[in-house]
This record gives sequence, C-alpha cells and structure tokens, in this order.
Amino acid sequence: MQWRVICTSIVASLLVPQLVSAQEPIPINSLQQGSYTEFLQSPDQLPTLLPPVRTPDSTPATPAITNPNAPDLKNFDRNRFYLPDANPGVRQPPCPCLPLGSSWISAEYLYGIIQKERWPDANGATGTEQNFQPGLRINMGLFLDRCQTGGLDGTLFFLGESNTSLTTPVGRQVFLLQSDRLNLNGGEANWRKNLFCEDDRRYDLLVGYRYLHLGETYTSAFSGTDMLPIPVSSLGSAKADNDLHLAQIGWIGEWRRGMWYLDVTAKIGLGENIETLDFQNLNSPIVRNTGLRSSHAHFVAVPEAGLKLGCQLTDYCRAYVGYQFTYASEVARPRTYIERTLQGDTKPTTDFWMQGIELGFEARF
Repeated sequence: MQWRVICTSIVASLLVPQLVSAQEPIPINSLQQGSYTEFLQSPDQLPTLLPPVRTPDSTPATPAITNPNAPDLKNFDRNRFYLPDANPGVRQPPCPCLPLGSSWISAEYLYGIIQKERWPDANGATGTEQNFQPGLRINMGLFLDRCQTGGLDGTLFFLGESNTSLTTPVGRQVFLLQSDRLNLNGGEANWRKNLFCEDDRRYDLLVGYRYLHLGETYTSAFSGTDMLPIPVSSLGSAKADNDLHLAQIGWIGEWRRGMWYLDVTAKIGLGENIETLDFQNLNSPIVRNTGLRSSHAHFVAVPEAGLKLGCQLTDYCRAYVGYQFTYASEVARPRTYIERTLQGDTKPTTDFWMQGIELGFEARF
C-alpha cells in the first residue's frame, strides 16, 4: 500500500506544473466581468497573473491644496488654511458680505433745519421760516446669521426743542407777548434682508415700523400797566400734537473703494396720523377767545432719503458725514389750522419737512 502512495505523489509532482503552465492567462478586464468569481468557484484553474496589490509605499502623493484667498505675506504658508482670528494681516470675513462684524451701533450729531410757522407780527403778516436745531440719532443692529444676510435694525432720534418769542405793542403800554415751541422725535424697527453682496458693494431691503411725533405749542398774552402797580395779563394757548404710526419699506445701498465708502438710503412710510388739537382762550391778531378740543386720524405718507460719505478707520470702526431729508404729507399745525378753519377750509392741515447734516461714528463687533 505504501508504494502506491509514493508512486501517486511522484506522478502528481511531474504533471501538475505542466497543466498550470498550459493554461492561457486570464486578462485583467475579464476579471472585472465576473471571471474572478468563476475562478473562486473553480480552484483547479489558476490564473497566471493577479491584480497587483497596492502597498502604502506605492500610494501616489496627494497634491497640496492652496488657498487662493491667502494674503501674500512673509512667513505665510499657502498650503495651510487659517481661521479668521489666526490669519496674519487683514482679517478675512467668513462670507463675501462686508463690512465685518455681526452687530453694530452708531451715534450721529444732527444739525437739522425745520420748517416752522411764523405767527403774525404787529401788521398781521404770517408765513413760515427755517430754524436750525441740533439733535441726536442712534442706530443699532444685529445680523442673525454668519453670512450677514438677515438681521434686525433699529433707530432712535431726538431733535432739540425749538423756542421763539415775539413782543408786539398793541396799545398804550399794552403788549402782545407770543411764544411758540416745537419738538420732533421718533424711532423705527426694521427687518434687514440682504439682496446682493460682493466685495465692493451690498444692497439691503428694509421692512418695518416707524413712529414720529411732531408737537407744536403757541402761547399768547396781553400784558400792560395802565397806571396799575401790577401787570394785567390774559393768557391763551394753541397746541397741536401729531402721532404718526407708519408701515415702512426701504432700501440701503453701500459702495466701497479702498478705505472710503458711500451709503445711500431711501425709505417711505405709509400709515395713520392721529392729530390732537387743544386751543384755549387764544388771543392773537388772527383770532380771539377760541376754545377747541378735538382728535381725529387721517392717512399720511412720510418719504425719507439719506446720503453718507465715510472712511473705514479700522476693521471695526467707521466715521462719516451725511445729509438727510424727511417729509410728512399731512400734519396739523396751530396757526395753519386756525386760519383755514376760519376760512371754512374742510382740510385745515399742511405739510412738514426737515433736513439736516449728520456727523457720525460707527462701531462693529
């Protein structure tokens, strides 16, 4: 029995290499079509060539990735990506929208010119005049996403109270004392949405609510001695308050060139003006001893336009000078209301405008 096993081993060692060498080589493309699976099912058919095994040493090197936005500075490695805080030189924004900073606050000194009514003098002449009044405007806002495409914007402004007085002789040691006071203030809150943004410009849409208050008070008194030891006077007043509640839409465009920028704003508010009138014991060359108290509402339109020219002092600080114009289509004013009411006018209201020069500073965070 042992000699049979020995003979079989010798024959197999001589014949198997010849059978393997006689097999045709299996092409690589045939392995991709399933012949490799057939080979696994038929272990007696061995391919002469197998797909090469890739080793770590034969793995091709990955090409270096460069940052096209990297500044050309000394000791700056273009093969690395830097976070904004670690970027040497000028900081790069996370998105194309500029300026930097997701929140901001600005303060402006406003030197305004307002349209003010002139009460009649001794000859009964009336009209309007322009008064210069200082004021303050504060604007603040916050973007709610890292690319600065949507956020909140709010503004408050106060114009200094305007006071004028006039003394008119109307008789022997009898004088008509007249004074008027005007105040204007307001605020607004808007949703700010970016419409277009590039490195040197951006356009934003504003949609929100605006409030304006225009108040004007006129007082008059006859005063004289007429041989009496103390003056005798008769005091009267005319007061008109306008509270404007407006739905507002607007547009803001900004263009940048180097460290300079130009900012243009256009807005319009449409809504309701609630007028409150209070005339008591009024004495003037127009009307005497008039008593009136009323309140009513009507439609009003308030367009506004602004222009700013500024300088980017640092990445997060800007200074600017600007101009602004505001117009209200229909408000109540004491003198005009009295004159037109006495004339039988069914629309005893008038318009109002204000313009001014701004000097401001803005900080971003």
